[in-house]
Amino acid sequence: MNASDNNDVVFARLKALGDTIKVLKPGKGDATVVAVVQEVLGFLAACQAQDAIAVSMKVLEDAVLLSPQAGTILRLEGGLKLVMRHLRNSVSLPPVAGPACRILAAAAATSAVTQQALAKEKGVGALLLSACAVHGRDPAVAGPLAELMAHISRSTKGAVQLEVDGLLPVLQELLVTYLGNWPVFGWVLKLIKNLAKYEYSMYGGGCTATAVPSYYSTVPYGSGGAGAGPGGAGGGSSTLVAARGGGGVLCCAGEGVRLLLGVARVLGRVPEQRKLLKRTSRALWLLCPHLLLPLPPLEPLAPLPSKDAPHLAVPS
Repeated sequence: MNASDNNDVVFARLKALGDTIKVLKPGKGDATVVAVVQEVLGFLAACQAQDAIAVSMKVLEDAVLLSPQAGTILRLEGGLKLVMRHLRNSVSLPPVAGPACRILAAAAATSAVTQQALAKEKGVGALLLSACAVHGRDPAVAGPLAELMAHISRSTKGAVQLEVDGLLPVLQELLVTYLGNWPVFGWVLKLIKNLAKYEYSMYGGGCTATAVPSYYSTVPYGSGGAGAGPGGAGGGSSTLVAARGGGGVLCCAGEGVRLLLGVARVLGRVPEQRKLLKRTSRALWLLCPHLLLPLPPLEPLAPLPSKDAPHLAVPS
């Protein structure tokens, strides 16, 4: 049997596996799902041809999206490393990179253990950012990428991996590109908020007074005021910031704060996206706890008819 015949056999089997997945009920654990995932992982481990890898990825994606159990099997059978390897080898190819990102995002969405396992993968931050740079304008890839990075950044190890050079330009590009595509935009903001939470815990809100535009500064950082950060009187946190040369990637030079201020101005004009505005304000406070007070609840305590509160209808 020659190579062409082997490929025909592989494609025929993958088609049969794909047809099997399509007739199963979504959301239910099933021995068939386990068997399909295990067999597809075997193909991914053995195949070298890009077209066979792409078809295998699509079948695996269908299985993981169908059942959370498939994501667990993926992790237990070493599938996470296998998918990451193919993503690394074919990061510029949408037929492989797209399904790979959707597989990893779906698996991470249903399991904190999977999130932690991905956060431990060496070089995962640089890999995902390079994928964003290549596929940033394709929502079918950029959306799952943003979701995946948001899940990974929930852990300290994941946040450390994602805090690499080039992060801010990628985040800015995604926010500009997907303004109006609120699901993707929301995942990018979730990623920023998780990174801000990490920087707050590590550096105590490390944006210095000079890092934020002067017209937003009210209390000099490290002045010893009550709001000078969790280090107490500004001492401990300012030492950490000095050691890092200005804090984390978002804090350093205040670029992250400027980016979030611009996002807040835009979202302030979109009343139906109050949840995203709240997420933005939370990230800002985590980056600048010494400058900003937490916002009050965005919803009124008691609903008022518009005729009794005309000022609430005035656009900001």
